[in-house]
Amino acid sequence: MSRVRDHIREILTILGEATGYQVHKLYTRVYGRITLRNVYYHLHRLLSDGEARLRSEDATGDYSWGRETVRKYYQLLEPVSIDERRKNQLVREARALGFLKNE
Repeated sequence: MSRVRDHIREILTILGEATGYQVHKLYTRVYGRITLRNVYYHLHRLLSDGEARLRSEDATGDYSWGRETVRKYYQLLEPVSIDERRKNQLVREARALGFLKNE
């Protein structure tokens, strides 16, 4: 088992569905430094191991590479259980980043 992948599973459980960028931002706020490349590696491992699914969405905007892009959203097939203290920390930081609405 990978500690990084376990942390990413926890993040996806809290967010429900997230882009790699969102996972990276929340990961660094809660668990410490990690490269974006490492986040995507572990997201792809979750996909290849059949633990997650991917949803793609076309988006338009003013990007440095053009006007169109594809956003990829990752979602766990089975949420994981999270320690209550850690869950509260993840929810608080996700709200601070604007990834979750205040409920």
